[in-house]
This record gives sequence, structure tokens and C-alpha cells, in this order.
Amino acid sequence: MTDAPLSKLRYVNETFRVIELTSNAVYVGRIGDGALPDSTLVPIDRDTLEATMVLIPAPFDGGQWPPNRYIATFEDSTLFATLVGFAPEMTGTEVASWIGDVRVDIDEIYQLFARVIG
Repeated sequence: MTDAPLSKLRYVNETFRVIELTSNAVYVGRIGDGALPDSTLVPIDRDTLEATMVLIPAPFDGGQWPPNRYIATFEDSTLFATLVGFAPEMTGTEVASWIGDVRVDIDEIYQLFARVIG
């Protein structure tokens, strides 16, 4: 996806959660569930407020995705499932979540962004 203001990244009734703040970006995302099975990750540049949407398709999804988003490969989608999880099985950065003690492997997420966005 070309960079876009965050207001243009609404995806149905999706609510993004902050997962990481760095000196140059805010990283937000949403983990898929039964109603909206695809996951999304969005780095937002803190200087320009430009946002880049990365869609992580659910393995069983039919492939009807919103236009103009970077789409992860099946391999990266499968890997994504190992980068986000619940403590104590998962270690990593704790993120705010209404579903429990969720952890994210931030270093691997950065590498996933690099592969998908290029």
C-alpha cells in the first residue's frame, strides 16, 4: 500500500491497538478473530504521520482483501502466528489487549515488515 494518513486505514469495524512506540514510529495492529480473521500491522511515521498497512491473511480466508494494502505471503502469515501469543508460552513485548496477556516478538515483526514491504 502506498503510505496514507491513518484515517484512511479503517478496515470494516477494525480497532487498532498500540503495540510498540519507537523514536521514529508508532506500531499498531489488530490480531484476527472469528469475525475478522485477517490480522493487520501498521507502522506510523511519527514525523509525517504516514501509515503503511500490512495485511496478514488468515489461512482459511477466501482472499477478498481491501485494496491498496501490502499482503503478506502464506509463509509470512504462517510465521506471524508464532510471533504473537499468550504468556507464559510466548515471550516478548507485552501489549495492551482485551483478550489477555498477549506478547509480541517485536524483532521478528520488524523483519516481517521488511520482507512484506520491501
